[in-house]
Amino acid sequence: MAGAKEAATEMSINNCLNMCQRREDCVAVDFEIQQKTCWFHTDEASLDNISPYPHTNLYVPNNCEEDGCAWTLHRNSNYPGSNWKETTGSTAHCLNFCRAAPSCTGVDFISSKGECWVHIDTADFSDMDLQVGTELYIMDGDCPAVADAEYSIKGCSYEVKPYTQGRGSTLNLNGITLDDCLEQCRIDKECVGADYVRTTEACWWHHTLTNLNDTSNSISIDLYIKDSDNCTEEVYKVTYSHGSCEWEVLKDTHAFDASGPASGVPLNTCLEYCTSLESDCTGVDFNGNECWFHSVGVDLMTREAALGNDLYLKGTGECDAYSTSTETHDDCLWTKHPFHRGIGATLSKTSVTLKECFEFCVQTEGCLGLDWISRKTECWFHFAQTNLDNMEHWVDSDLYAMANRQDCDLNGCSWIVRADFHLRDENSKTQNNLELDECLEFCRNHVDCVALDYVPEDARCWWHMTQHVLDNDQVQVGTNLYIKPARCVLGSCVWITKKNQHIAGSSSRAVTDVSLNECLEICTNDTCTAVDYIASTEQCWIHTIEDPTSQIEVQTGTRLYIKDTCGVLQTNPPPTTTTEVSASPASSVSQILLAVATLVTLLVTCT
Repeated sequence: MAGAKEAATEMSINNCLNMCQRREDCVAVDFEIQQKTCWFHTDEASLDNISPYPHTNLYVPNNCEEDGCAWTLHRNSNYPGSNWKETTGSTAHCLNFCRAAPSCTGVDFISSKGECWVHIDTADFSDMDLQVGTELYIMDGDCPAVADAEYSIKGCSYEVKPYTQGRGSTLNLNGITLDDCLEQCRIDKECVGADYVRTTEACWWHHTLTNLNDTSNSISIDLYIKDSDNCTEEVYKVTYSHGSCEWEVLKDTHAFDASGPASGVPLNTCLEYCTSLESDCTGVDFNGNECWFHSVGVDLMTREAALGNDLYLKGTGECDAYSTSTETHDDCLWTKHPFHRGIGATLSKTSVTLKECFEFCVQTEGCLGLDWISRKTECWFHFAQTNLDNMEHWVDSDLYAMANRQDCDLNGCSWIVRADFHLRDENSKTQNNLELDECLEFCRNHVDCVALDYVPEDARCWWHMTQHVLDNDQVQVGTNLYIKPARCVLGSCVWITKKNQHIAGSSSRAVTDVSLNECLEICTNDTCTAVDYIASTEQCWIHTIEDPTSQIEVQTGTRLYIKDTCGVLQTNPPPTTTTEVSASPASSVSQILLAVATLVTLLVTCT
């Protein structure tokens, strides 16, 4: 360092430093190692003009006191051969760590890096080196150790051992505040203490006392020892009410031996599901996205701290029962099984309403029930009774089973519905401005009608009157194809139809020159059980056999109609309006009148 006023040669470093210390005007010395020359500086301004110089170390005496401990500070100096390095953010932590570490006599602190280099059992620092940006602190005599402290949270006291860590912890969590760290230990009955890492906000929990008796020093860690005799777990329970059920909530806690998880399910749904299981569910763990269910009693010995998870214990009072019930939707009776699903569903629809699911099941032949998942607006359909008989509990699904498939049939028929399809048929009959129910009712009430196309956007209907056109299906977006199944209501009569079959060997009464509707009407108002009808010859055979299915044989050109239940048969012919071309205003009026007339006729006849 430039500006030295005096020099002394053939001098040891200790004598050089002692001479400077005895002189009131000495502010620093340069010590040239090879020639053992000591240069004294008396102008403090020279400390601002520091530069490297070969074989020379700069010593600046400076006595400071930190918390009752005296230190000699040598700026821009270090002592080679430190025992270990710790990383910290401040001088105070570095000095306090030295006080806490056994046999520590000094530290080098590099503020730009936050590095604290620790010297153990070093008595002579005379061979210090010049190191710009480093401060060498030498402990003057014995320093009192950093005192233990006390920390309390929610009525629980902890003894704090600064710059100390226990050994053997296996459970930890990063990114946690000190209070959350200690709160977890408070509510965990087995926890005896925790290490808290200030620099990374990490918490390590200890569950055996031997961990606390075997400690080591760490510059960024403090050890918190729980005073278990003065910690209360029960004080900070809260209650939660949902419906008529009260739940006892243990915050940031979970219990062992749970089943699950159910993911993406809201808290209230989880609690309702637990309630529906009655005595088979005693509690729920919920972490905001998943819930776990407990089937046995939960006590203090089977739970532990779990940040972000709350344990809900079912209260002793009465809770709402989520039992089986019946509901009516569009005149169809359904049995609802809350928190259940059938086994083996093979068809699903997504982004739908429950009403749309009901309608689809009713309109789809063979559908017997559905699972409804409201959270996903999704339903799954069942076509086998065994699916419904083997139902199982499910947290976010309700099972709806048709109470009676026949009662739910759309307009008396289990129609086969094909979206975006139509039948290519040059002889189809069509009419505009009809509701779907009107279109279906007409086809249902006319035996010759085998299917229909319906365009919802135009409220337009095409009826198909011959069986062979069913082979002419084609894609047509916006049109829905409804195929009438073999079992259908004609008027208020249910018939099971069998193509190219008849009843053989049975006494029957023949009626000739009649239409199919007239043939069926005769049987409707008679004690007959079935009819054979040959359309090509307009021949009708009336059967009174008790079991029509016992003597069925193949007979080409004949169709067998077996009667289930009966009423009045609709005999009106279908509309004769053909496929429209650009109509004049007069023809449009005529079509409207025709539609009204047809509708009135239908209503009068049904009445």
